[in-house]
Amino acid sequence: MPKPKQRPITTWEQVPVVMDTAYVAMLLGLTLNEVRLMASRGELPATKPGKRAWRFEKTALMNVLGVGSD
Repeated sequence: MPKPKQRPITTWEQVPVVMDTAYVAMLLGLTLNEVRLMASRGELPATKPGKRAWRFEKTALMNVLGVGSD
């Protein structure tokens, strides 16, 4: 069965407050490995609540990217 189409994200208001690696990869147009590597290097602000999972806060990510709030 095909996946339902997702609407493109057009504003930061549509982005969840906390995101996982897959969402950040989709949002930034990067691969999962690129996002994980950037998080481990401290290039993207993230927390690691478990051994493998990364979590990203919207406001911290917006600050690093230099994006103002909508």
